[in-house]
Amino acid sequence: MNKKYAYIGLTGLPGSGKTTIAKLLQSFGTAVIDVDAAGRWVLENDETVKAELKQTFGHSIFAGDEIDRKKLGKYVFANSEELEKLNRIVHPAMLDRVNEQLDSVKSDTAYVIIDAAILYELNLDEQMDAVVVVYAQEHICIERTVERLNISAKQALQRLHAQAPLDQKLELADYIIENNGSFESLRAKVFALHRELQKTYAA
Repeated sequence: MNKKYAYIGLTGLPGSGKTTIAKLLQSFGTAVIDVDAAGRWVLENDETVKAELKQTFGHSIFAGDEIDRKKLGKYVFANSEELEKLNRIVHPAMLDRVNEQLDSVKSDTAYVIIDAAILYELNLDEQMDAVVVVYAQEHICIERTVERLNISAKQALQRLHAQAPLDQKLELADYIIENNGSFESLRAKVFALHRELQKTYAA
């Protein structure tokens, strides 16, 4: 991994506002590595992974030659054992993709954001200089996830419970951002975080 920059992990439960915060930091000049996007790239482009998924889960998760991510997600988030199978297949290739991106990343700031919903589950926190955890009340996270993914509240709750508990993430955090309020309030908090990170790692 290229250590020209400090690596700052950004994580939080689905619907916490993590992606919004990543975009705000990007608007301040920070480079963002999107680990979830790396996972989507693997599902769409890694033929070895696709073949292993077809062998493990069958043709039903495919639409033609492409993986139907919504159908796959609905299946694995309802069954923790199946989710573990998926993770064992996808995570190594996803981490390879992230490390490739980090090797060539360029940022206008002293740090780079690694935006990962499952930062701790991937053990990526061990490679970070600091970790930012975003949190919002559970009912807000569920509402946002339902709206963003067009899924049921039950499915949204399954996705929340598939991750490491929020209390555990908060205990391990170096920085915490609460996101229960307005966008204006959130932007002010994120800008303050940006200034703090720049001050800490610019030297």
